[in-house]
Amino acid sequence: KAAPKGSPPGTPPLQRGRQLGDHCFPKSTHDGQPTSWGNVEWSSIYGENGWCTAQHPQYGCGCYIDGYHGELCDKRHEQVCPSQCSGHGECMLGFCKCHDGWYGTDCARRKAGLPLEPGMQDPGTARGYRPWIQPVTHVPVAATIDPGSNPGTRPLRKRPLIYVYDLPPAYNARMLQYRVERVACTWRSFTGRNDTERTGGTLYGIEQLFHELLLQSEHRTFNPE
Repeated sequence: KAAPKGSPPGTPPLQRGRQLGDHCFPKSTHDGQPTSWGNVEWSSIYGENGWCTAQHPQYGCGCYIDGYHGELCDKRHEQVCPSQCSGHGECMLGFCKCHDGWYGTDCARRKAGLPLEPGMQDPGTARGYRPWIQPVTHVPVAATIDPGSNPGTRPLRKRPLIYVYDLPPAYNARMLQYRVERVACTWRSFTGRNDTERTGGTLYGIEQLFHELLLQSEHRTFNPE
């Protein structure tokens, strides 16, 4: 069921369909014509007791999309994003949708003129405390500096300073959003209980790890000059 008509972009649907990964496509049409892309009986997917139709299906395709678990993949848990959006945004399959007044790949930057506020990993947050993101949300020193503060009062940072450019999503977030399996292209993931676990078996996870290390580095600066 789609989101209500007129909802703003990014509004989730009222009800999501069952997940069909590459491993769970029907090998024939409803009238028995073979397909070239599937390996599962049509009745196992769309039949009376199939995965997409029954409340308690006899066949299961599993939950391959990040952030979903349960028998029908209808229960939610935390999804993986760069530095978990620094606690200042909502993670949407690898893309950070920042809260008002925050911006950047990891939502670590505060709009000038606005006071700093605790992230969702902090008990003092007003947006809903999420203690499970604290172990993987390391806020760099640069993000703790009030944008309007006097330069002479700002804390020193380790040298050399590193400036991390915000690249188009095609070079980072899109790889996470369209990955073929929840543990692919990342070095960590969340379980159904929101526990963090390390993943393995994919070299693409190194890229995401390196990106996070730069974003969380004590050497990071927000001034490219």
